[in-house]
Amino acid sequence: MGLEKGYYADEGWPIMPLEVVEAVTEAAQSRGLRVTAHVTSMDELRLALDGGVNDLAHAPLEPIPEATIQEMIEKGIGMATTATVWGGPGASAEAAANAKRYADAGGIVSIATDYGCCDQAPGLQPYLYEMEFLRGAGMTPMQLLVAATRNGAVLSNLAENLGTIEAGKIADIIVVNDNPLADIAALKDVAAVILEGRLVHER
Repeated sequence: MGLEKGYYADEGWPIMPLEVVEAVTEAAQSRGLRVTAHVTSMDELRLALDGGVNDLAHAPLEPIPEATIQEMIEKGIGMATTATVWGGPGASAEAAANAKRYADAGGIVSIATDYGCCDQAPGLQPYLYEMEFLRGAGMTPMQLLVAATRNGAVLSNLAENLGTIEAGKIADIIVVNDNPLADIAALKDVAAVILEGRLVHER
């Protein structure tokens, strides 16, 4: 009953039947939770959309048709990028291109690294590397900043408290020395860190 094409690195991996995806999604969403589907192929994406999931971990490593992008936007699907995790220029470039096209169309794109997989080191560097890679694929600094802040909070189901600077939200803020809208690498030069409204680091 599974689909013929599953996980990009091993098409023999089993895939949940549609009725199972629908049941999981219904149960989780009835409790106020978002549902994320592991997606690396168009077959997996189709299953996720038909099953009613909220978000995608990864993206198909093949071009997403424009009609599917519009369907994703209409359904409010979030996409967590992991473009650099694929290593080679082919798959990584395709993942980045899908993220850019989705962001350009108005879709919710969030920065992600797939930490815990593929020898990715802990800390900030893989996160910044992901942003720089997506910048090279054509995403604008503003798109990347929104992906790293507001959209990350949306996909984490924490948008009521995090992700934007607004009255009543948790004030976790970094101050950088240069303008990240001119060069996203400015995020590496942190002048101050504010945690829950308190200055905890300054240099």
